[in-house]
Amino acid sequence: MVLDKARVVVAGIGNEAVGDDAAGVQVARALSRETLPPNVTVHETGMVGFRMIDIWAGADLCMVVDAMDSGEAPGAIWWFDGPSAVLQCLSERESLVSSHECHLKEVIELGTVLGPPFSPNNLAVFGVQVDCSWLGFGRLELSPSVQKACHRLSRIIADMLVRGSLLLSEWEKIDSSGLYRLKETNKTR
Repeated sequence: MVLDKARVVVAGIGNEAVGDDAAGVQVARALSRETLPPNVTVHETGMVGFRMIDIWAGADLCMVVDAMDSGEAPGAIWWFDGPSAVLQCLSERESLVSSHECHLKEVIELGTVLGPPFSPNNLAVFGVQVDCSWLGFGRLELSPSVQKACHRLSRIIADMLVRGSLLLSEWEKIDSSGLYRLKETNKTR
């Protein structure tokens, strides 16, 4: 896909009142301050639930950023390449739970049933590993490791949108489903 000709939607999901759960919203906020191509729309969606279908409807590419708990070190960054990768990985890893109205898996499944323009055919989901000790209602800031990861991920996504492609050399392929982990996640850009 040629990104400069595509309608691209970036959606940052999260609850800002629950500490690290706000990772997606923080990445979207950082991207909103960047100079991005005119074909890119950035949304701070909060706990969007099934309304996500309306956000990605008709998009050529939808990029979703959310906090996740995979049991990895806080600040680890993941990339799920395509809806099937998200569905397979979320089915296999029950610990990847959502604190939102519904699980992203359910939104993808409903969009697929509804079909175009609601099906997310080109979907990239980026997950930031939370520091579980930093989750809790009323905690309004991110943990240091997640804050650092959000900064790095916002730079990676902004660079990708401007350049028109993702640097695959930065990512380690975990399995054949389309799951990748960012190499040297704690490195600053």
